[in-house]
Amino acid sequence: MKKFHLEILTLYRKFYDGEVDEIIISTSVGKIGILAGHIPMVADVAIGTIKIKVDDEWKEAFVSSGFMEVQRDKVTVFVESAEWPEEIDILRAKRAKERAQKKIKEKLSRREYILARAALRRALVRMNIAEKNKEI
Repeated sequence: MKKFHLEILTLYRKFYDGEVDEIIISTSVGKIGILAGHIPMVADVAIGTIKIKVDDEWKEAFVSSGFMEVQRDKVTVFVESAEWPEEIDILRAKRAKERAQKKIKEKLSRREYILARAALRRALVRMNIAEKNKEI
């Protein structure tokens, strides 16, 4: 299988930099898969996961919102944050989930409601990834 270069950049670090076979990433319209030679495009990245396939092995990580640029031989992903399952503090994610759920129940402005929903989504995805990693 032909490989392409993947670079994932966050606000604070270069999260990933290497050759990959395939990625599957969350966008606002659902998950999309990218292989080498994909048509060039720019797309948003939604709070969710990125699955990275290298030499027939898949790794999954949390990604927050951002965007990605796809070229035929390179994909660059720019997100606020990205974490491997072992980097996720599950207790912190559970507290964030509880705070977000509490906020959602309050009478909020539209903006505050959207921010609380995003915080809840981030917490749930982190918890899901961390829990799946424990099972392996």
